[in-house]
Amino acid sequence: MARRGNPKYELELQRRLFDAMEQIGVPIQVFCASGGLYRQKYNDMRTALQRGETDCKFRLDAGALAHLCIYYGVSSQWLLTGKGKMYAVSPQH
Repeated sequence: MARRGNPKYELELQRRLFDAMEQIGVPIQVFCASGGLYRQKYNDMRTALQRGETDCKFRLDAGALAHLCIYYGVSSQWLLTGKGKMYAVSPQH
């Protein structure tokens, strides 16, 4: 049986990802296109979060987290732990 990880932590990561995207003002389609990510998955993930679903049927890609940090200047510490400032450097988009 495959290990699923910690669903609560996964949901917190997802919330921070979408909070950062909203703060930056980058639409999902732009974020996904610039990061080489599957847009429909991230649309569905955001919709599930907005509905309050907690079964965590979507998993974040490591590439999405890296893209947010590298391209948009989001702090990896904040993204992974929720501690510290949201931005490590000024966004480059």
